[in-house]
Amino acid sequence: MNLSLAVVGLINGYGIEGSSHLYGLFSDTVEAYEIVLAGVELVCATKDNEYSDLFYAIPWSQGTLGPLAAAEIKVIPVRE
Repeated sequence: MNLSLAVVGLINGYGIEGSSHLYGLFSDTVEAYEIVLAGVELVCATKDNEYSDLFYAIPWSQGTLGPLAAAEIKVIPVRE
Protein backbone atom coordinates (compact mmCIF):
# COMPACT_ATOMS: atom_id res chain seq x y z
CA MET A 1 0.00 0.00 0.00
CA ASN A 2 1.39 3.39 -1.01
CA LEU A 3 0.42 6.20 1.35
CA SER A 4 1.32 9.80 0.78
CA LEU A 5 0.94 12.68 3.19
CA ALA A 6 1.00 16.39 2.37
CA VAL A 7 2.54 18.70 4.96
CA VAL A 8 -0.15 21.36 4.55
CA GLY A 9 -2.84 18.70 5.02
CA LEU A 10 -1.16 17.37 8.14
CA ILE A 11 -0.96 20.90 9.56
CA ASN A 12 -4.44 22.17 8.63
CA GLY A 13 -6.15 18.84 9.17
CA TYR A 14 -5.83 16.18 11.77
CA GLY A 15 -2.12 15.42 11.42
CA ILE A 16 -2.21 11.88 12.71
CA GLU A 17 0.39 9.53 11.28
CA GLY A 18 2.41 6.46 12.23
CA SER A 19 4.63 8.06 14.87
CA SER A 20 1.92 10.19 16.53
CA HIS A 21 1.89 7.87 19.53
CA LEU A 22 5.57 8.75 20.11
CA TYR A 23 5.81 12.43 19.17
CA GLY A 24 2.27 13.77 19.18
CA LEU A 25 0.32 15.20 16.28
CA PHE A 26 2.20 16.59 13.30
CA SER A 27 1.22 20.12 14.34
CA ASP A 28 3.09 19.57 17.63
CA THR A 29 6.36 19.70 15.66
CA VAL A 30 5.65 23.15 14.17
CA GLU A 31 7.62 26.10 15.57
CA ALA A 32 6.08 28.85 13.38
CA TYR A 33 3.54 29.38 10.61
CA GLU A 34 3.49 32.00 7.87
CA ILE A 35 -0.10 32.64 6.82
CA VAL A 36 -1.76 35.12 4.47
CA LEU A 37 -4.57 36.98 6.21
CA ALA A 38 -7.71 38.35 4.53
CA GLY A 39 -6.14 41.79 4.04
CA VAL A 40 -3.41 40.13 1.93
CA GLU A 41 -0.98 40.50 4.82
CA LEU A 42 1.65 37.82 5.39
CA VAL A 43 2.22 37.24 9.10
CA CYS A 44 4.39 34.86 11.09
CA ALA A 45 2.58 33.18 13.99
CA THR A 46 4.55 31.62 16.85
CA LYS A 47 3.67 30.40 20.35
CA ASP A 48 4.67 33.66 21.98
CA ASN A 49 4.24 36.55 19.54
CA GLU A 50 1.28 38.82 18.80
CA TYR A 51 -0.19 36.17 16.48
CA SER A 52 -0.11 33.35 19.02
CA ASP A 53 -3.90 33.00 18.74
CA LEU A 54 -3.41 32.05 15.09
CA PHE A 55 -0.59 29.68 16.01
CA TYR A 56 -2.96 27.65 18.16
CA ALA A 57 -5.92 28.00 15.77
CA ILE A 58 -4.25 26.89 12.52
CA PRO A 59 -4.13 23.17 13.36
CA TRP A 60 -7.59 21.68 12.79
CA SER A 61 -8.74 24.81 10.90
CA GLN A 62 -8.92 22.98 7.56
CA GLY A 63 -7.43 26.08 5.90
CA THR A 64 -10.33 28.38 6.78
CA LEU A 65 -8.11 31.05 8.37
CA GLY A 66 -6.13 31.76 5.21
CA PRO A 67 -3.60 30.17 2.90
CA LEU A 68 -0.59 28.70 4.68
CA ALA A 69 2.55 30.07 3.00
CA ALA A 70 5.23 28.34 5.09
CA ALA A 71 5.84 26.39 8.26
CA GLU A 72 8.97 26.03 10.37
CA ILE A 73 9.03 22.41 11.49
CA LYS A 74 11.17 20.89 14.23
CA VAL A 75 13.12 17.93 12.90
CA ILE A 76 12.97 14.77 14.99
CA PRO A 77 16.16 12.69 14.70
CA VAL A 78 15.81 9.16 13.39
CA ARG A 79 17.16 6.38 15.57
CA GLU A 80 19.40 3.91 13.79
